[in-house]
Amino acid sequence: MFINTRSKTNYFIGSMLFFAMLSMLASCSGSLQIEKSPTYVKEVDAITKIVTIEPNFENLDTRQPKLKRLIEQKDYEKRFNELLIANSEKNQIQLLLIDAQNLNIKDNHYFNYLLPLKQHILSTNFNQDVLYKNKTNMSLFKPKSHFFEKTPQISSEYSWLANEYETPYFAIHGLISTAKKPKARWLWLLLFPPLAMNYLLSENTDIYYYMIVVNIQSSEIIYREVRHVQATLSSENLNAMLYDSFKILKKNRKK
Repeated sequence: MFINTRSKTNYFIGSMLFFAMLSMLASCSGSLQIEKSPTYVKEVDAITKIVTIEPNFENLDTRQPKLKRLIEQKDYEKRFNELLIANSEKNQIQLLLIDAQNLNIKDNHYFNYLLPLKQHILSTNFNQDVLYKNKTNMSLFKPKSHFFEKTPQISSEYSWLANEYETPYFAIHGLISTAKKPKARWLWLLLFPPLAMNYLLSENTDIYYYMIVVNIQSSEIIYREVRHVQATLSSENLNAMLYDSFKILKKNRKK
């Protein structure tokens, strides 16, 4: 939704999501936030198939010329989709990935129903106020969960898609990578050359990943996750992060 011919509406929603995540996680070098519905624990064993609608990928590496960044974007986006499918399968989840760039005859619902559903989920995710049964600090190494006291609701008009795709579980996945050149600190270079060089050569890439899972039959957002890591944008790092994401999704944890 961030690139190519995708709609301006999608781009605007994606930008909202990006800046919302920045505001939540910018102060952390690594963090993971998970939120679940009260019914999640009962439903988790049934999550064996998920339809993900047009995964979003955006590379905002300002260290690269814009044209080069756009060319590399297609390769990264393709790899992101492949890793989503591969790591969902490793965690016993069949992931049906609907991509506007690669639609087939079975995806004739995309423009009339799936894309509006995606926009509706994102809008609901931002606009509905929620309360939590408990509030805990999050850590990348000891992730804990918030449980909704009142689960965010989506419209019931999309519930019939559960029969069409043989699953009530639909998801939005996205990843944003942002990097910039470190500012040269000339006084540091003069007074502390080794420290200054280490700073200039250090990794300065932030990766933000999110997943929202809805049950369209019960019209509830049952699970959502957002994580931030400082790491190189590479297949190895993405693979590890996505494996962990699906593993946590399938792990039945009340706390």
